[in-house]
Amino acid sequence: MRPKVLLFDEPLAALDAKLRDRLRIEIGQLLRELGTTAVYVTHDQDEAMALGDRIAVMQAGRIAQLGTPQEIYHQPANAFVADFIGAVNCLDVIGSREEGRLLVHGGELSASHLLGAPTVYCRPEDIQVVPLDQADVRGTVVQSIFLGQSQRLMVDTGDASPLQIEAPSRQQWPNGTAIGLALPSRVLFHPDKPTAPVDAKEAANG
Repeated sequence: MRPKVLLFDEPLAALDAKLRDRLRIEIGQLLRELGTTAVYVTHDQDEAMALGDRIAVMQAGRIAQLGTPQEIYHQPANAFVADFIGAVNCLDVIGSREEGRLLVHGGELSASHLLGAPTVYCRPEDIQVVPLDQADVRGTVVQSIFLGQSQRLMVDTGDASPLQIEAPSRQQWPNGTAIGLALPSRVLFHPDKPTAPVDAKEAANG
């Protein structure tokens, strides 16, 4: 007898990291082979992203957003989902210029699709380290956290919280280093605003 629906309730929570990663892959393969619907309850966002065709993010006992992993991550329905899923930066908008440029602490951003938004969101992996004279935003490294395959830089731009940046693990960023950052318009978002149209030239440049 094959059940129509399987319920998983934190099945990998007590396992070490390597075994958890291996079983996550095996469970995903098994469910796809069987074609069986599964409801998978987890606090591990990596598990949810890896196994879920659709993810329900719960807030105070209610569904805050239901969507694919890509929708949940890149198009969060509200500020709670944006902050809850993965790491995210939230920059205060302190003014604007002509042609849709937003003033933020440390520089300005080209983001006409976000005009009127009080804040701008972006993911750490979408921020590029560039020469200071090519930067949209400039700041100072205040902390570097080694993660093995990468490192998380904390950059003070004068905003309430430092920006989080994903950087190559082999490069050295001593505290106090001045750093230039590029934030393309296509990676900037706000839950209450539509996403930016993708510019072909900008997308080709990564």
